Amino acid sequence: MSFFDSWKSWHKSERIIFRFCSVLILLAIIFYWQSWLASPAPVITYDHFQQVQKVESIIHTFQVGLINIAIPADSYVILENIFGSRLQPNVFAAYIFLTALSISFLLFISIISTFTRFWFLMGMGFVMLFLGSLRLEAIEAFGLTNKTIAVVLVVLFGGLAFYFHSIKKETTFGKRLLSFLILIMATGEILSFFSKVDAPLLHVSVNGLIFGIILSLIFVLMVSHEIIVAFVTITTQRAKSSRSLLHFLVLTVAYLINLSLMFASKMHIIDWSFLSVNSFFILTLSAVLGLWGFHQRRSMYKHLFSSESIGLSFYCSLMSITFATIGYFFASASDMMIDAFDDLIIAAHVGAGIVFALYVIANFGPMLAKNMPVYKVLFKPETMPYFTFRIMSVIATYAVLSSVVYWKIYVNQATASYYHAYGDLYLAQKDDVTAEAYYLKSLQFRDQNLHAHYGLASIYAERYDSFKEKKEYEKAKDWTPSVPIYLNLSKSYSSQGDLLEAALLLDEGKKYFSKSGELLNAVGLSFLKLKSIDSAIYFFRRAEKSAETKEVGETNYWGASALFKIKRSADTLISFNEAKKSGVNVNALASANGQGQVVSFEGNFNPDSSLSVYRASLLCNYFINQKENADTSLIKRALQLAQKPENDDFKEQLLIASSCALYAQGQVKKALEISRGVAFTAGDGKIFSLIGLWLLEQGNPEVASTYFKIAADRQQPLALYHQAISETESDSLAKAIVSWDTLSRSKNHDLAAFAAMMKKVLTSSPLTTVNMNDEENYYFCKYKLALQDSSSFRSMSSSIKEVNIRAQAQVDRVKKWFALDEIGKASHQLRFIEGYSSRKIKKEIDQLDLMIAAAKGEWLSVQKKLSLQSEIPLNQKIYAEALLAEHNGNQEVARSKYQYLIKANNQFEEGIVAASRYFARDSIDRLKNFSLLVDGLIAKPNSVKILKQHILESIGLGFEQEAQDSLERLQRLISDSSFRKFIAAYPYYFSVETRK
Repeated sequence: MSFFDSWKSWHKSERIIFRFCSVLILLAIIFYWQSWLASPAPVITYDHFQQVQKVESIIHTFQVGLINIAIPADSYVILENIFGSRLQPNVFAAYIFLTALSISFLLFISIISTFTRFWFLMGMGFVMLFLGSLRLEAIEAFGLTNKTIAVVLVVLFGGLAFYFHSIKKETTFGKRLLSFLILIMATGEILSFFSKVDAPLLHVSVNGLIFGIILSLIFVLMVSHEIIVAFVTITTQRAKSSRSLLHFLVLTVAYLINLSLMFASKMHIIDWSFLSVNSFFILTLSAVLGLWGFHQRRSMYKHLFSSESIGLSFYCSLMSITFATIGYFFASASDMMIDAFDDLIIAAHVGAGIVFALYVIANFGPMLAKNMPVYKVLFKPETMPYFTFRIMSVIATYAVLSSVVYWKIYVNQATASYYHAYGDLYLAQKDDVTAEAYYLKSLQFRDQNLHAHYGLASIYAERYDSFKEKKEYEKAKDWTPSVPIYLNLSKSYSSQGDLLEAALLLDEGKKYFSKSGELLNAVGLSFLKLKSIDSAIYFFRRAEKSAETKEVGETNYWGASALFKIKRSADTLISFNEAKKSGVNVNALASANGQGQVVSFEGNFNPDSSLSVYRASLLCNYFINQKENADTSLIKRALQLAQKPENDDFKEQLLIASSCALYAQGQVKKALEISRGVAFTAGDGKIFSLIGLWLLEQGNPEVASTYFKIAADRQQPLALYHQAISETESDSLAKAIVSWDTLSRSKNHDLAAFAAMMKKVLTSSPLTTVNMNDEENYYFCKYKLALQDSSSFRSMSSSIKEVNIRAQAQVDRVKKWFALDEIGKASHQLRFIEGYSSRKIKKEIDQLDLMIAAAKGEWLSVQKKLSLQSEIPLNQKIYAEALLAEHNGNQEVARSKYQYLIKANNQFEEGIVAASRYFARDSIDRLKNFSLLVDGLIAKPNSVKILKQHILESIGLGFEQEAQDSLERLQRLISDSSFRKFIAAYPYYFSVETRK
């Protein structure tokens, strides 16, 4: 009778129960294989750590005379580090195992209640052992710490089973299941509620592991011959089968030889490399085939099971608990039991397979030779009884295992697994002291115990006991090497500064796990620390080829390229929307910044209120790359995000990157305000230096030198050099000589040579300039000759042979006259500049020409120069347009542009003065224009133009003391003749012509 014929004869309730059992084993198999695929996760996984490093790039350059000055900015590189995670007990897997154990017990005890008296008593003995093994006293239900609870449960379950066995014999199997289910659920609820310990069901789950292992062992032995049974069926079921014996022998011998080679290879008896089958797949296949095999052997179990459906339910319960038990060990990363079951499955299939092959030949050899359908009578032997096969298969399995391993090792592995499962239980409850004790107990039974060593290392790491942590990893590496062990041990060496030992350890791990992307990435990072860039790049590229570390490898590849300024062609298009490539985009952009390469972007950057390290770094790198074109609304959003507490880790970076973009877009005032706030909060010398460079470019060397001095005190490189330049530019020559003298002793030979030259120039007199070269003559003209000494300037500048240097000296003189508000003299000097070929000088002349024309009110000339689209700075362009609009009577445009100027740049003195004059017409807010001048003087206290306007406005408003203070300062900054000229120009404002 086929299975489907039997199915038709079953009662409806029996079909429902079997369907339930089928779902149960399906779920158990899914759990088993899902855990196998994920193992050792989620217990041991990989933690990704982002190490953010700054890489400096030049975002802008400007010149002070012949000196080329670079303004640097930081881009951010993210290096992806991968380490083994702390051990994370899989509590969910423990509950799954407990559920499977409870359902299997439910089926077992319900089936036992249907047995005859002898088998019922045997089964109840098994139930008593099971309930006693759960060690229910450990959960301290009702405060009891003895066997009372176990005895009560034996009475309850035994009494109900006896009731169905002897009194209510006619009770259907479905009702028995329901009754025992209610009792199990009630027991669980009561014990959980009245338990004195945390998570009492987890204690029951761990204590149930021993019985789970025993039942799994029975089931593995029970199905170990099912594949050969399938061979018999395959070779004899066809009506016209030929050579059945030969076919059977070929399949069986090939199968057994492959299994034997697998076992020999696993036990290191042979070192052959060949294609082998996963032992856990063999178990799955055998278990599924066993369902059909159990049906074939149904006649052998008639004396035990009252119906075939009950027998199959018994088989399903065994199958489900086996897969749930092994699945639990996969899910909990129990390396010892996984290894033990691997050995057991192969050994059982080899031993039982050989014995069953002999069973088939002994009983049915002649029938096979005659090509008869042996599969129909396979379990009706005449020569060798089936029971004899069972006994001999157990002996054969033991013989296979004991030939290479002492049997007690497997007992120790099971015991050690039990104890480290208890360690997991307490570790999950944050009781690391008790967990440590159980892990140590586990190691007493089996030192080759990755799980326990790893658990102890995790505990010691939490205690910051790096010595013990490293020792545990070292022991684990020696006994049971794994990728997380190598990663964490290497990290331990690296954190102690032993980079070479860390690199050697990773190289050792790479030999064992040559395809591990995590190890290849770690090797790349190790070479990166050792400054071996080519090797680092090579291993990052190899890590990219691993599916698990593709993005990590690519991220670190671009990070290395950015850090070592290797010229790579970054993608021309970077997407804000590619969340999976965040690290790659950050580093590719940092690399582009280092090369001065502007890239394109797609998508909208809509950062959340809480920024990740990727989004924050991408935003900073974006502002550096797109400083002139960055969206102003995005800059505003970044500034808001920087103020949020959740973004404190990125606050400084966001503010400075936003400031760089603001400065590049002409928002100098805002950029300086933000940067000052960060500088004085963080105390970072680099930010003080950045502010000084901006001020120096804005023509404010006096204030710039104070920031450079602070930066120099904080050991910022080149700060003293920039300070010396600022002191020289601001005519503080005594201070400048001291600074250049210090720099002349620098270890940087080029810097020392230049400083020595500057010291020589600044300490020279006209009588000692005969042997000076062009560059020295230039600096002497710029810094040592008085503006009024035009004859000496003409004489010395004419001796400069290089036309561009000579022209630069003349341009610098024009700038000085213009800064002193001597527009006529500046215009006159400008006409004498000729013979240059430098684009930079041409640009400076065009800008001066525009500003002088605007100051003189030559509006046609201003309009013409604007229409030529020369390289005019944004603020100067807007200033000229504002003046034109005001002159042409377009007051709305003029007001708008003046409003922009006063908000954008309080270092731009011409804009401040022009805006102040314009808003002086406001009869409602008469102090508005005055406050603009005060703000300008705070920013640029030695501005002759602002001082003059401030004096006039102060007098007009009756602020005599303020006017007097500014007048005295102005008098110190300009010549006597210029001062008298200013006084004479405003007779209604001053009662005296001069104070000298």
